[in-house]
Amino acid sequence: MGAPSIERIEHWTLVANDIAKTKQFYIDVLGAKEPDRDGGPISVELANTVVDFFPAGEGRQPSPGSGGQHHAYVIPLSDYDAWVDQFKQHDVKTRLATHRFHRMSIYFDDPDGYHFEFFCELPSDEIGRQEMAKRGLLEEAERRMRRG
Repeated sequence: MGAPSIERIEHWTLVANDIAKTKQFYIDVLGAKEPDRDGGPISVELANTVVDFFPAGEGRQPSPGSGGQHHAYVIPLSDYDAWVDQFKQHDVKTRLATHRFHRMSIYFDDPDGYHFEFFCELPSDEIGRQEMAKRGLLEEAERRMRRG
């Protein structure tokens, strides 16, 4: 017998050094909006998930973890370049990466160092190669393929 079902993620939380600054980052840079709910902590809604912000202090500090620990969101391929431009406009440092020929990712951190990945899935190796070549990422993808 398997585990009981889980419907969806409703919210996740993070500790912020400056809640106002963090909230503005999520709204201005990531396009989050005010959640439609009564009460609760200061929050935003990002991709149909509420993100609650709790202030640092009283034994709580931002704890983003390693680069391998991150929140990953799917974006449409048609918006990949727009996201790269959005991060540049807001001086957000990014790392562009590939995952073989099936996925292109944009890694970035929020103001408290929490790690994120925005990625688009590519339907075939051929399309993956074409899209990566347009963006100067093909060599990295081929190198990853050789490593296995």
